[in-house]
Order: sequence, then structure tokens, then C-alpha cells
Amino acid sequence: MSAKTLRKAISYIIPPVITVGLCYVLYSGIDMAGIVSGARLCNPLLVCLFLLCNVLAMVIRGLRWRLQLRAIGVDPGVGAMSRSIFGTYAVNLVFPRMGEFWRCAYIARLKSAPFSSVFGTMVADRLSDTMMVALISLPAFIFSSSALSRFLAEAQLPVDKLMSWPLWCLAGLCLPALLYLALSKGGFAVRARGFIIRTWRGFVVIFRMPHRLTWLALTLGIWGFYLLGMWISMEAYPPLASLVETVGAESVLVTFVFGSLAMAIPSNGGIGPWQFAIVIALSGLYGLPREQALVFATLNLGATTLLTVLLGLASFVYIAVTRR
Repeated sequence: MSAKTLRKAISYIIPPVITVGLCYVLYSGIDMAGIVSGARLCNPLLVCLFLLCNVLAMVIRGLRWRLQLRAIGVDPGVGAMSRSIFGTYAVNLVFPRMGEFWRCAYIARLKSAPFSSVFGTMVADRLSDTMMVALISLPAFIFSSSALSRFLAEAQLPVDKLMSWPLWCLAGLCLPALLYLALSKGGFAVRARGFIIRTWRGFVVIFRMPHRLTWLALTLGIWGFYLLGMWISMEAYPPLASLVETVGAESVLVTFVFGSLAMAIPSNGGIGPWQFAIVIALSGLYGLPREQALVFATLNLGATTLLTVLLGLASFVYIAVTRR
């Protein structure tokens, strides 16, 4: 087996293993009838508003990316941008992280643009989201510092080891590869350097493109709708509505941040890590019964996943029909 085949096998095997493993840990011994009864308790109007917030966030994400693409001379329509985002999330349900490559390939093929340049704008797009999560996480951890300290003390987690070993592993893997790409004169290294340079040009366009204030406003809109959707979904489930009424907006912010950070773990659409993080936030920090926290996480992610599937299928059908 070649190294390339092994890398592909690992990238396709590990996320489903994480998804299945965490779902088994979460749902073993759980009465599924409780999830069904929990769904009946939800306010259907608020659930629809929650899903609408997700759709608006995805559409705005497409509009924001369009500003970056137009700065490099690629100008897709609003419909194409929306379909690219809908399709991204749908592909990620099956092949984690591959949705980002799919949307770059779709736009590059649609507008006959260099893939590497489009890819660079996508990298900037995702890095800006990482920065937003970091900015939102700061006040969340400040507000919940006492609850978080108590939870870590009770859990007795080796936080220093959990944070340090991934960094050492990453350095051990990346440094030799970077040295090879920088010093080698082989054909692969030359092509890789060219790809990196074109990607970098697509990335830095975010700093010199026009309408930067519009881009910033759209960024705030994306995460504003995500956060609003979390608040509405918590209000839709009576046990969580009581928690929000008791604790206040802090519970919404902290739960949202925990779920956002969990999406960095490779899995199929966040299934598994996202519920695990939500249960930790609601049960570990705020004392909500674990069953109720898991019911909320299941219903929230289940509704979002169903929406993602429907939007993705509609986008793929439209693309296939118009291409034919």
C-alpha cells in the first residue's frame, strides 16, 4: 500500500470511527423513547425559526465568500454561491473536510478559474471563522470560569498533557515536510511550491479587497445567526428554556462555544463530538440532567442534519440538471 493510499484510508476511516465511537458512548443505555417524547415537547414554531437562522447563516456565508472571489476576478452568481455552501455541508456529512474542496472545485469549474486561487480564498474564509470562534470563546470562558474550574477539578483531566502532545506531534510531522518542500528541486516540490504561492495570493486578497466593511458585516451576520439559532433552539426545548431563564445568556454563549470548538474534531458533520461537547457544557457546567442534555443535543443536531441533507440534495440535483 502506497503512502498516498494509506493517507486516504486514514482520512476516510478515522472520522467514522470517532463518530460511531462517541455515539456509542453517548447513547449506550439511553432510552430512545425519551428522545421521542422530548421531541414532542419542542415548540415547532421555534424549531422552524432555528432552522431558518441556519439557512440565513449559510446564504450569508456564500455572499461573504463571493466578495473574496470577486477580488480575484471570479464572479459567481448568488445562487451558485448558496449551492456551493449547501453542498459543502452535505458532502461533509459523508466525507469530512472534503466539502471545502468540493465547493472550490465546483466554483473553479463553473467559472473556469484556477483551483488554487479559489482554494486560497476558501482558506481565508475558514481562518476568519476560526478567529471568530476564538473571539466568541474569550468572553464565554471568562463568564463561566468558576463553573469551568469546578468541572475540570471534578473531572481530574490532565489538561496540560492534552494540550501539549498534539502540538509536538504536529511539529514532528510538519517540519520535515516543510523542509523538503523548501529545499527540494524535484518536480513534486516545484509544483507544490507553485500551488502554495497561488493559494497564498488567494488568501491575502482578503486584506486588500474592496468592500472590506461589507465583508466584516457579513461575518458578524453569519455568527450572529448561528448564535441566535442556538438561543432559539434552547428556548424551543422546555428544560433548556428553564436553564436559560435561570442562568441567563451565559448558558447560551457557553453552550454555543463548546459546540463550535467540537466541530474542529474530524467526524461526519460533527455527529458525535458535537453532542458530547453539548452534554459536557449543559450537564457538567450547569448541572442539567445528562438525559435532558443529550435529548437536546440529539434533536438540535438531528434537525440541522436533516436540513443539510435536503438543501444538499436540492443543490446537487440542480447542478446535475443544469449541467446536462
